[in-house]
Amino acid sequence: MPELRALGTALLAGVSVVSVVVGLAAQNTLGNLIAGFSLVLYRQVRVGDTVSLDSPKGMVTARVELISLGFTVLRDEQQQEVIVPNSVLMNSTILRVARSSD
Repeated sequence: MPELRALGTALLAGVSVVSVVVGLAAQNTLGNLIAGFSLVLYRQVRVGDTVSLDSPKGMVTARVELISLGFTVLRDEQQQEVIVPNSVLMNSTILRVARSSD
């Protein structure tokens, strides 16, 4: 059945294009998710730690409040929340100022 074969080929090509588009669109999200797993597994930074890291506004010193799979929430000295994507956190040099007491 040549008609069915042509339809199957067209569907397969369409699904391939859609999967590439979805993969490219989700690249940052997947990167944050994988970085979140790394943060949770390796525990380089823990909730309660005080860290310094470079940001677009300069060096930020803040306390880690929450580590999720997509982002990390920090609170600086002015009590402002600093929300950092985990992929950015994993690619930054972090200075641990104080370790939380466990």
